Amino acid sequence: MAPMTAAAFLDWDDGTGARYELIDGQPVAMAPGARPHARLIARLTIQLGTKLRPPCDIFSAAGVLIPDAADQVLVPDLVVSRAAQPDDLRWVGDPTLVAEVLSPSTQRYDRDQKLSLYRRIPSLRHILLLSPQRRHAIHWQRRSDGWLVVDLVGEATLRLDDLAVAIPLAELYAGIAD
Repeated sequence: MAPMTAAAFLDWDDGTGARYELIDGQPVAMAPGARPHARLIARLTIQLGTKLRPPCDIFSAAGVLIPDAADQVLVPDLVVSRAAQPDDLRWVGDPTLVAEVLSPSTQRYDRDQKLSLYRRIPSLRHILLLSPQRRHAIHWQRRSDGWLVVDLVGEATLRLDDLAVAIPLAELYAGIAD
């Protein structure tokens, strides 16, 4: 297949209902996550949904465009934006937070290339990488002087101060990983 642009990709439909990301101009199918993966995203959505206030909104499986990368459209597990989003868009503009639950087959890509691409988004303030096997989250938080990386384990609390959100890992992972 010839390389696609982000614009062409957002208009493209292969007719299967499968989820894709655009990586270096090529559509890459995304396999459904295992149950712990799905549960963790659902829990994070609930936790954020009960704490965030408008105009913040939460999106699952929504596209995110990368500045100066016309051949990339990433699809994080969860996206939060503070900006109002038109209902007809297939991507989220000005994301504030993206979350990825790491899978054995994609964790290397998520931790390396995908993380590097996310860090290029000027509006992004939080990147969460979550383990589905144990209480472990890596929180990348943009500061005025760069990125602060916080490694959260066990009884730690995920703090998103600028969003007025605190989520204990024990609540997020209850019944998933102990």
